[in-house]
Amino acid sequence: MPTWTLLPDFVLLLGAWIVGCNALAPLAARRLGRNVSTVPLVGASLLGAGLYSKTGSWAWALAAVPLDVGTLAFVFGLPGLLRELRATSFRRRLHRFVAREEDRTVTIELFRDSRAVLTFLFDPRAERDPRTSRLVRSGVCGRWSGGPEGFLLADDAGQRRLALLPEGKAYVTAEATP
Repeated sequence: MPTWTLLPDFVLLLGAWIVGCNALAPLAARRLGRNVSTVPLVGASLLGAGLYSKTGSWAWALAAVPLDVGTLAFVFGLPGLLRELRATSFRRRLHRFVAREEDRTVTIELFRDSRAVLTFLFDPRAERDPRTSRLVRSGVCGRWSGGPEGFLLADDAGQRRLALLPEGKAYVTAEATP
């Protein structure tokens, strides 16, 4: 048997393995109590290519798409991702506030439709313990209200509120009472 005929088998098995791992990801996430990411498109593409190479049928190749949890999550989640991307694009931004300290930068962006994004960027070059993981970037999404007298920001979970108040030509932040 020529070695090139093993390639479709390898592609089929690799695709099936990735599709299987994607199917087990939600169970692993529940068991471990933390996020376990799926791999969209790769498993379905490899499985579909393997099935097509074995059967010559597009129907069997396309059957790989609904079998892959990662691809299904991507396909059904894509409209929401695109909507969020559009809502927080630079064209829809009304205000942007940036504060820089020694090893971090905090950015507050206020968008139309009362959307707010807080981004925390930490300088990875700062001295840290090499045995621990380092947070490089983090963010919080929420809503804002207000105007010339200041802004009130609340995270989407409703647990924290931040007041953004004018002080001279700058703004200062303070925790707001709920």
